[in-house]
Amino acid sequence: MEDDMRFPGMVFFFACILIIRSVSFSQTTSDLSPSGDPGRYPHSALFLEIGGPCVFYSVDYDYRFSDHYGLHVGYSSWSLDNFFFIDHMEFTGVPVTAEYLLGDGASRLELDAGVTIASLSFSGTNSIFGSGESGGVTRLIGQIGAGYRFQPPQGGMFFRVGVVPMFSEYGSTVTAQLSLGLTF
Repeated sequence: MEDDMRFPGMVFFFACILIIRSVSFSQTTSDLSPSGDPGRYPHSALFLEIGGPCVFYSVDYDYRFSDHYGLHVGYSSWSLDNFFFIDHMEFTGVPVTAEYLLGDGASRLELDAGVTIASLSFSGTNSIFGSGESGGVTRLIGQIGAGYRFQPPQGGMFFRVGVVPMFSEYGSTVTAQLSLGLTF
């Protein structure tokens, strides 16, 4: 089940990056920042996120269309053996999020909303669902978030910390996120 979702998940991740980049190249200089200066802030960030909508981690690409608006997409795939009553569990997730940044300068309040395409499979003789049970699901999980974002105008280090409420037709939960990476 994990191999069935990993390849399409990675293809979707890279397709989103290409779409984001192609849309960004079609903008004029005056669209890039309020002052019309394309060098006012770095447009791209690549970072590792701990926690967040993919539970343990994700590798994310972030693109800012303007000084206040951006979009990011991530990818995560992990597995656990002997996790509580489940012998083996595999997860693949692709979060896609639109963001709005409040304030000016390097330190900002970030508000975001998006969806994670998540695939979870489990198996084992000790499964919580009964002896010898196995199965899997693919779901869309909605998310909103708020947090602190540090991204210097000259580029360099990227830092983000916040909370992410997530919800689906099966319930809701709140998770924390910590992101570290580079801007360019």
